Amino acid sequence: MNMIYKTKILIKGFDELISAAIYEWLAAQNNFNISNDDDFEPDLQILFYNSLKPEISQINIPSILIFKGAIPHIVDANRFASGKDLIAIAMPFRFAELEAAIYNLIRTREASKMAALKLNGFEFSPLKRAFMLGNQEVLKLTDKEIEILTYLNQAEGKVSREELLREVWRYNEGVTTHTLETHIYRLRQKLNDALGKDDLLITEEGGYSLKSD
Repeated sequence: MNMIYKTKILIKGFDELISAAIYEWLAAQNNFNISNDDDFEPDLQILFYNSLKPEISQINIPSILIFKGAIPHIVDANRFASGKDLIAIAMPFRFAELEAAIYNLIRTREASKMAALKLNGFEFSPLKRAFMLGNQEVLKLTDKEIEILTYLNQAEGKVSREELLREVWRYNEGVTTHTLETHIYRLRQKLNDALGKDDLLITEEGGYSLKSD
């Protein structure tokens, strides 16, 4: 059965009524997998700060902190948003504001992963979506090529074809291993032509790995 990957969101600290309202609204978007279970492993979390009062330094995943009333003066929302993958929102809030915060965190998280890409001395610029040598654009990539390289760059060792199809293509209809192999072949050629190395994207038995700096 084909499945679409959904961003996993943990909701904590709200009373039953508010928690149910947030849960129902997020579920209606059909892009999220939501839970309030502590054993859940989320991509990001929505916390009612006034109830939980977590230590900011201890928050280690992208988070949206909801405050009752005005955000306290000790909170620097801009620092949260840009420095720690945290966003502060005051109650009452509109669901559109919460949705914007969620997608802001998702984009920031993906950009952070992309910024870690380095191949053969070339660094990747998430803004230009290209490998750069200083200020010179060396290799422009498609969104799917960026996703493939980013995922392989985070992996420890070989990534199977099935895993790449699941995490990059999200089990979309009509996507086969042939589609993946075609993308890999073209991407390898582009890396070789632009960066001068033919052993950066390695095909192994049953999968692929990336030789990064």
